[in-house]
Amino acid sequence: MKIKALEIIGKEAFLIKAFELSDYHDFYINKNVIDNKAKKNEIILKKTDSIEILPRQKEVIGYKKDDSFLSLEEYKSKPTYFDSDSSEEETLRAIANRKEIEGFEPVYKEIDFETVEIDIYGFIEDTNSKFIHCGITDRFNSKNPNVYILNENKIAVDEYNILKDRYSSHGKFSNLDRNYIEFAQINGSYAFTKSEFSEKRVDKLFAKLESAIQFEKELRERIRKIVKSRLFPEKIQDDKRLLIMSHLKAIKKAKSKTVMDEMLQILIEDLQDYKKQVELLKS
Repeated sequence: MKIKALEIIGKEAFLIKAFELSDYHDFYINKNVIDNKAKKNEIILKKTDSIEILPRQKEVIGYKKDDSFLSLEEYKSKPTYFDSDSSEEETLRAIANRKEIEGFEPVYKEIDFETVEIDIYGFIEDTNSKFIHCGITDRFNSKNPNVYILNENKIAVDEYNILKDRYSSHGKFSNLDRNYIEFAQINGSYAFTKSEFSEKRVDKLFAKLESAIQFEKELRERIRKIVKSRLFPEKIQDDKRLLIMSHLKAIKKAKSKTVMDEMLQILIEDLQDYKKQVELLKS
C-alpha cells in the first residue's frame, strides 16, 4: 500500500494530509495507533519513523479440532453440499464429509503489520511559524521558488489573546467572538483601527521566508504597542513623574526626621509601583 506525502525541506520529515488517511484502514506509526481525532489533522512523520496498517480481513490457513489439523486445501477437498440433483455417491460422500469435519474451527494467520510506502508528490518548507505557510513545490519542478503565505488576522488574534492573558490584571479586555480584532475593546473602548485589522484583510504573499517572518514580528509589535498605550497611557506616566517630583520637594521641606522618614517611605512605594509599570511596558 502507498500513501501520498509532502517532503518537508530542512526537516527530516514528511507531511501527510488528513484526507490521505482512509477510514477503512487503521494506521499506525511505529506500531502505535493513530486515533481518529489525530487522523483528522495533518500528520508529521519523521523519516526515521515507519507508518503501518493492520489488515482488517483475517486470513484462514486451516481448520483444527483438538489435536487434529486440516490444511485449507485439505478442508476444501471435502465438499459437504448436496441437493436433489446430486448422485447417490455424491450425497453419501457429502454426508460423510460433514461428519468428518464436524467441530473443526478455522485457524487464522497471525496478523502482522504491513509497512506503508511513502509516495512523495511534492515539497514544502518548514517555516517555524504556524501562521506562515509555504506553497507546495512540484516534485518535477523543485527549483521553482516557493511562495510564503501569511494570514494577518490569525496573527493579530493570536497576539491579542497572548496580551489579554498577560495583562488581564491591568485592564479589561473584551472576548473575541470573531476571527479578527477590529471590534476588540480594552477598558471599554475600541482599540484597533478598521482599516488595519478588519475582516476584509487578505492573505499576504512573500517571495522570501525572511520577509514573512519580519512582517509577522512587526505586526505583533504594533499590536503590543497599541495594547500598552491603552493600558499605560503616557499621561499616567507623566502624572507619576510629577507626583515623585512633588514628593522630593516636600521631603526637602520636612521639619523633622520622623516626618521625613514617613515621606520617604511613601516615595519608595510610589517608585516601586512606577518600576512595575515600566517593566510591564518593556515586556
